[in-house]
Amino acid sequence: MLRPLLTAAVLPLLTTTTAVQLAFAPAEGKELTKTFTTTSDLMLQDLSLTADGQDLTELFGAIEASLESENVVVVTDVYAAMDDGRPKRLERTFDSLSATTSISASAAGEGSDDTSEIDSPLEGETVVFTWNPELSEYDVRYADDSAGDEALLAGLSEDMDLRAFLPGREIEVGDSWEIELEQLGSTLMPGGNLGWGGDEVDSMDFDAFAEMFEDGFAGLADDLLHGTCTLTFASLSDVEGIKIANMDLTIEIDGTADMSQLLTESIEEIVEQQDVAPDITVQRADVFLEFSGEGKLAWNLTAGHAHSLYVTGDLVVGCEIAVDAEMDGQGGSIEALGEVVGTFTESVTVE
Repeated sequence: MLRPLLTAAVLPLLTTTTAVQLAFAPAEGKELTKTFTTTSDLMLQDLSLTADGQDLTELFGAIEASLESENVVVVTDVYAAMDDGRPKRLERTFDSLSATTSISASAAGEGSDDTSEIDSPLEGETVVFTWNPELSEYDVRYADDSAGDEALLAGLSEDMDLRAFLPGREIEVGDSWEIELEQLGSTLMPGGNLGWGGDEVDSMDFDAFAEMFEDGFAGLADDLLHGTCTLTFASLSDVEGIKIANMDLTIEIDGTADMSQLLTESIEEIVEQQDVAPDITVQRADVFLEFSGEGKLAWNLTAGHAHSLYVTGDLVVGCEIAVDAEMDGQGGSIEALGEVVGTFTESVTVE
């Protein structure tokens, strides 16, 4: 008689787990305001320039340079309709779009400081994403059909929900999983190509480069984003009655991309616009990226959407270029190497 009673009392304890499903399932009609803040603080670590084997670095003296930037993207999303874990119809208002960059540089005893601010013509606009099952992509239009530049819609991305971090299965405290680094694009470029502009940018004609860079930079990103992104389910918590799943994450990136073709096409485009120009051959153009970071992701289990994200780490970006140039029967070779180091931080809040 005692054994059945003990079994009945203990069995529920043995079978109880902390398994949860990180699902994206906001209620239809739900309105969420999302703020993406990205900051970087970089400093020139190494710079060398060689012409026909002769080191020219000493001609410029000691060169110092630093860059600080902050991008803030604030949107309000209304989930007008949901279907199969994705928005079927999403209405997005771009509440605030701003980017500030400060550059300081000094060489040969002279220095300069410059701060620039750019914005986007999308600020204040509302766009509608409607899922097209036949094309397996979103149709995008302005909520007011008479508003805005239609060309800006082509580069927009619907996913600003951090869905790339979801494991796609039930998890328990202590479980870990990895995601493909390529999936982080929606986090690193929230909202996609937002058509950043401003007085300085608008005064330049980028039309000839836009299509070429769109495919070229996509390929570079695939090569640069080599490494791992690992998430670990750390704990469950309750915040004012809201059940939150807390994840720790680590990101390690070490990638190199060959941008010689892209640089060659860029030079050709510039040369075509000049009456007289040198014949330039790109021998080598490599860009490398290293990042070692950690952070935390909080997922709102009660409402079925992200709660917050914070990532910070050490960043190294560099490039190595070698070109041959010839003009009027004379020519030579130039090699350049540059490397900047610093920190990169991104925070996301969802309210």
